[in-house]
Amino acid sequence: MRFSNDAEVRPTYDPAILLKIILFAYSKGITSSREIQWCCETNIIFKVLSCDTVPHFTTIAHFVSSQGLAIETLFEQSPQ
Repeated sequence: MRFSNDAEVRPTYDPAILLKIILFAYSKGITSSREIQWCCETNIIFKVLSCDTVPHFTTIAHFVSSQGLAIETLFEQSPQ
């Protein structure tokens, strides 16, 4: 698994879940990773999308900054 975190004590998150959270947040005009974390704690829609987990804001920020090309590629793929 690409998102294995055996060397760290922090929890790992499925990239698909992080992407769902971030895309929904962005669609609502929420771009702050701290605010996205807060939404995962308090908003029922975010709780459902995150499978009732609360990724730390640094995890969210790192995912956005490090996976930009992968996310872009995902949306450039043609439907089959």
